[in-house]
Amino acid sequence: MKQRILLQTSFFLLGSTVSTTAFTLDKPRHCVPSSLYSKANARKNIFQTTLQYRAHDEEDDELSTHKLRTRASPVFNKAAANQSTSDNVQKIGGINTNLVLSFILNQAIILAFASGLIAAYIFLSGNQEFASEGILNWSGFTDAPSATLDFSLSPVRFAQGVLGAVPMILLSNKIDKSDDRKYAMANFSTVFMVMTLFGRRQSHLESDEKNLKMDMLEPITKTVDVALVAAGLSALTGFCEEVLFRGFLPHVLKSTVCFGNTALACVSQAGLFGLGHTSPRTSLKDNQTLFNIQFLNGMWVGLLYLMVGGDVVPCMVAHAVYDFQVLFFTWLAVNDQMEYCYQKSLEPDPKDCQKEIAAIKRQMPEHVYEMCKRVFYIFDEDKNGHISKSEVQRGINYLEAEGLLIAPSQKTVSSVFDSCIEMRKNNNIAVDVETQDQLRMSDFIRLFLTLKTVSETVTAPARNKQNTNTIGYA
Repeated sequence: MKQRILLQTSFFLLGSTVSTTAFTLDKPRHCVPSSLYSKANARKNIFQTTLQYRAHDEEDDELSTHKLRTRASPVFNKAAANQSTSDNVQKIGGINTNLVLSFILNQAIILAFASGLIAAYIFLSGNQEFASEGILNWSGFTDAPSATLDFSLSPVRFAQGVLGAVPMILLSNKIDKSDDRKYAMANFSTVFMVMTLFGRRQSHLESDEKNLKMDMLEPITKTVDVALVAAGLSALTGFCEEVLFRGFLPHVLKSTVCFGNTALACVSQAGLFGLGHTSPRTSLKDNQTLFNIQFLNGMWVGLLYLMVGGDVVPCMVAHAVYDFQVLFFTWLAVNDQMEYCYQKSLEPDPKDCQKEIAAIKRQMPEHVYEMCKRVFYIFDEDKNGHISKSEVQRGINYLEAEGLLIAPSQKTVSSVFDSCIEMRKNNNIAVDVETQDQLRMSDFIRLFLTLKTVSETVTAPARNKQNTNTIGYA
């Protein structure tokens, strides 16, 4: 009976601990904080932080493009761009301090639950050997560094941690560059979280006038501030979550349900780590993808713990380095893309298709063309003025993740892309050899509007049922 009560209590504490991880906090996943934060928002409970979008142009009243506009070229909000400096509302920086505080509190809760888990286990089981061998030591090595709770950061431990982060970073980059739609939500959830957390970068545009317009439209953040906050959050998360997932949990699991088996404890902690990254508000398909990714990360860090002789400190370093890479370098990349889109949106139409674009503009309202132009440059990740098939696939995934478009299948997107290339060849339009398999802006506009038409035709019943916003034009 005592053993049954012990197991039930252990699982209750395990479930409670996992449920408090930062990944189930379910913050609103908006991207760029384009509006000014209000004092009312600042007074809200940190677990109810929301992001208010700035008003969009009057000409967009019949469209659903306001989300896209806040993520692309803000200069097209002409009313705001033409404000005088004296009319500008005072705003705080782009860093969402409430969200930062919620992350810190969340990690404190994780550490508190982890400590409670160990205290409850030792009290209920009377297992003195558990404590004597070291509460973080489940490696089987009697001389493991974790047995003495030595958290000092030596050069060797730091180097082990940095090297341990490399496989996770490589996996993250591979997934980030994938155009497979099953990874779309994982990729863009990261983008939304990072931009919601840190806001827009203080940019160095060519002219003061452009800088003024940018500053008036966006809360901006200095790069050094983001680096410091990202480093602090990464270090805190690395410490707290590694103490839990690569220390307390596997040791308790090994002593109870894993029957002393180290390998089984390693697999079990990875499973709980993956489970901690899922959310009840996310679809089963997306949760499965997130679980698989984080299960692999959890397994790798668990193996790292064993490979360095039962030392949790290199695991903390690896976790912190990985998180910093995700937070800081994602923020840099997204801001690079947005500033590229901003600058290119101010330039004249591309010379290689000016006549075709002029013909297209005669057939559609100006604001629809401006929208297509912004989408083109947002999709242009390599910034060469042309769009590859992979960039189109990832861009369409982005729009669907944002709720701006019910995306056709990837097979349909690929087919329409190939048709646009074939149409250009049939019209004997000369292009450079290195971009012959990529779309110019005029080609892209045809593709984009075709995909939108396909989306509206094929998925109209689903859209009406779900009341999902799509990019429209009048």
